[in-house]
Amino acid sequence: ISLTKPKMLSLGNEFNLKGFKYRNTEKYFQQLAVAYRTAKSLDPNIKVYPYGISPGGIYDYEEPSRVLEEMLSFFDKHPYAPNQRYPFDGINIHCYFPDQITSGIPRLKEVLEKHNADLSIIVGEAGLPVNDKKPREWDSFINTPNDQANYLWQSLALNYAQGVSYINYFDSKDVYQSTDVKNEFLYVSWGLTRLDGTPRPAYDAFVFAQRIFNNIVNREYNIQDDLFKLTLNRSDGARVRILWNNSKTPKSYFDISDKALIFDKYRNKINPPIIDGKISIVLSARLTEFVGGEVIII
Repeated sequence: ISLTKPKMLSLGNEFNLKGFKYRNTEKYFQQLAVAYRTAKSLDPNIKVYPYGISPGGIYDYEEPSRVLEEMLSFFDKHPYAPNQRYPFDGINIHCYFPDQITSGIPRLKEVLEKHNADLSIIVGEAGLPVNDKKPREWDSFINTPNDQANYLWQSLALNYAQGVSYINYFDSKDVYQSTDVKNEFLYVSWGLTRLDGTPRPAYDAFVFAQRIFNNIVNREYNIQDDLFKLTLNRSDGARVRILWNNSKTPKSYFDISDKALIFDKYRNKINPPIIDGKISIVLSARLTEFVGGEVIII
């Protein structure tokens, strides 16, 4: 039992999957309105979201933008209140892999714009499955602990680049021990820590990332020649760049001040060579189909 007030409430989980499907969507929308009213009466500051929408691509599902279209259309016709159309403070989407982020979130934003709905987007689940024993495989869900830590940074950066306001990492700790290898997606681990409580490398990456991705004033990003760069301007005046290489071959990067501090994903300081008065760093090739090259933080 938590002794602190919850800051947000998401009502349901992945009802757009066939296995979780809510049989009567209009009834869910009505219950959503009741739950919103109840939650706000207890704490006006709590943020309330509809169920976390599955990005799909695994089981039979309804595409997220279709789900959002149906939800917004219902409340356009049946407003929650005279001066408030929607009984929620934003949209909750689950995004695990790069294409779900870079393609899926823009589609949701198009639906929001179509309905003139000023709603934030949060990512209720983000993460990467990991196997502590097997070596990585290029095009499967078998990722090493280092891959998990690297993708933690990349997932955060990709989501923030799309304008997401909040990200919840899945999961803090393994919930079961994987033994069945018939379904490699389901029977892997997801936690920052193992069942016995020992941390994976991603735990240290998460602690560092949490410091960087808070108190952001604005952000800018670009992708050029398979080089991903997200720049964060923080309220403390710090300017942070997060870089990685998405190509299958290493790339050199020179646009670094000689006064810059450079770190790896675990906050270990990097001291690259200075060539002709410029700092030069080699960005490694991408690691798997899902995971780009090693992240550096400047």
